[in-house]
Amino acid sequence: MEIKKPDCSKFLFPGKMKAIGIIVILLSIGMFFITKSFGGSVSFLGWYFMAAGLTLSAFSREKAEDEMTESVRLRSLMISVSGAIAFVMAFDLIRYFNDGSGGMSAVQFICLMIFFYIIRFRIEISKLI
Repeated sequence: MEIKKPDCSKFLFPGKMKAIGIIVILLSIGMFFITKSFGGSVSFLGWYFMAAGLTLSAFSREKAEDEMTESVRLRSLMISVSGAIAFVMAFDLIRYFNDGSGGMSAVQFICLMIFFYIIRFRIEISKLI
C-alpha cells in the first residue's frame, strides 16, 4: 500500500498576498519610526502589523510551487525555528546577566522566526534557479 504525501501547498496564501504583506511590513516600520520620533516607545500594535506582514509575505505561493519548493519550505521552517529559539535563549541570557531584565515578547519572537524563515527560504530558492 502506497502512502500518499499530503499537499501542503493548499495551506498557503495566494501569490498576490506577498505584495500586501510587504506593504504591511513597510507600514509597520513607518509606525516604529513615527512613535520613536514623538518620544514614545515602540508600540505593540506595530509588532502585530509586522508579524501579520511577515506571515503574508512568507507563506504566500510562489509562481512555480512544486515538490522541491515544498521541501525547501520545510527545511527553512525547521532551521528558522531552531535558530530563532537559540538566538532568543542566548539573547535573554546575556540580557539577564547584564541588567537582570527579561526578554522579548512572543510577538517579537514570532517576527524573528518568520524573518529567519524568509531569509533561509529565499537563499535556498535562489540556489535552485
